[in-house]
Amino acid sequence: MKFSAAASSLSNGGQRPGPPGGDAVRAELGQLATRPLILAMALGALVNGGTYAAFAFIAPVAAITAGVASPGRVSGRRPGRVLFSGGPLLLASWVVLAWTASHPMALLCLVFIQGVLAFGAGSTVIARVLYAAAALAAAALLAMVLSRCMLLETTAGSHR
Repeated sequence: MKFSAAASSLSNGGQRPGPPGGDAVRAELGQLATRPLILAMALGALVNGGTYAAFAFIAPVAAITAGVASPGRVSGRRPGRVLFSGGPLLLASWVVLAWTASHPMALLCLVFIQGVLAFGAGSTVIARVLYAAAALAAAALLAMVLSRCMLLETTAGSHR
């Protein structure tokens, strides 16, 4: 027991571990506001956003010039089929990647395959979220307009 207490005090610079909860959480959240972490997260967002934008631009160009079917059109027409086939294939590619990660050629091929699968399935999920949000927003707007009309009708009727 004494050994584990000594080891834990050495692992954090010789200081005794503080009480669980508030101070540790505050310190950890404070790390999120450090300049190096903010820059790294911003760079990651820019790289991921740029990659997404590049693929989003390439899809229609490929559809027009090379006659390749746009994944967006496929996922727009048959989102269930894209998710039903793309999701398990993406999961299977992660498993195969874990088994073959020590082979550079397999790693490169699987990373490309995962990019294609993740882009197709991810874009489909995002599109489904946007469709659902638009439908909810339209329903909320309609409910607001109807309640406003009923309120106006009620106040107009009370002034007669």
